[in-house]
Amino acid sequence: MITKRLNINETSSDNVAEILSPFFENGTQLEIIGGNTRSFLGGFPEVEANIVDFSGFKGITSYEPSELVISSRSGTTLNHIQTILSERGQMLPFEPPQFGIGSTIGGLVASGLSGPRRVMHGPVRDHILGIEIIDGRGKLLRFGGKVIKNVAGFDVSRLLVGSYGTLGMITEVSIKVLPKPERESTQLFELDLQSSLDKVRALNSKPIPVSASTWIDGVLYLRLSGTDDGVRIALAKLGGETEQNDRATCFWKNICNLSLPALQNTDRWLWRVSLPGNIKASALDSVMVDWHGRQRWVLEARDDTSIFSKAIELGGHATCFSRDRSSGSGFQPPSGSLGELNRKVRSVLDPHFLLNRNKGI
Repeated sequence: MITKRLNINETSSDNVAEILSPFFENGTQLEIIGGNTRSFLGGFPEVEANIVDFSGFKGITSYEPSELVISSRSGTTLNHIQTILSERGQMLPFEPPQFGIGSTIGGLVASGLSGPRRVMHGPVRDHILGIEIIDGRGKLLRFGGKVIKNVAGFDVSRLLVGSYGTLGMITEVSIKVLPKPERESTQLFELDLQSSLDKVRALNSKPIPVSASTWIDGVLYLRLSGTDDGVRIALAKLGGETEQNDRATCFWKNICNLSLPALQNTDRWLWRVSLPGNIKASALDSVMVDWHGRQRWVLEARDDTSIFSKAIELGGHATCFSRDRSSGSGFQPPSGSLGELNRKVRSVLDPHFLLNRNKGI
């Protein structure tokens, strides 16, 4: 039962911390949301939880195109940020999924989800320069900075990526951006999954600018991104059928946001299984595979969590992306030293487990 909803519309992180201080003093459970487009990931609100809505805490606080850095409050929508960047010919390098028009930069960092372009430019955490949070004691903390050449102290900023609000409420974030490529081309190859995996692995050792790879419905899609000359030369070596630009743009957007028909099934749950790149196609019955074989999407029977054990056997981990779960977090429980490390880190930043308790371990 939600007992109170607090909408954050303040002008500074300091003001937000002051407003929230009574909740921490009283040991109140808090459920943090922004655009609420990723709420299907993780568990469900605690009984007696209080919603803290950061969707009104928005605005770009600084943007230096020549320095390739943008900083914004956590409630700023990805649509707004990407529009601003696009006007200067720049982009978020990791091609983030949105799952809805209200998707915010705070939710992006908290979930740590990257899109197809991760294979070329790396995950979200590789591009986080600085972050501000209010931790589970109500303290406003700042880590990192707003410049690329920032090496002071421990890189705690990246620790917050993918923490799902369990270590602190993100109030502001600074991110490294990149120029958009001059040219892109998507090539299609009719191949079975194992042949597709063999092909993308072989490409890893060649100077071909592959910015995305996805296998689905018996077709391997490879996207090339780079300079006009670089893509042109790569196309001559790679071959394949060229997809029309508008259709290719739509395809990669649908891949990013998991909106293709093959991934929709009301009778089964969609799971993402992250694996080492050398795992064979036969290891899992995958409906889609991307990131050069390192990310596989599987449909399983409702309430069947045996995929956790299978993922561990293969050296990876699983996460449920179904939107209609009724129980459980959908996250693979960390075990051994990793689980202990997670608990220790959380006990430092949120000693009373007040923040997004349902998302944690």
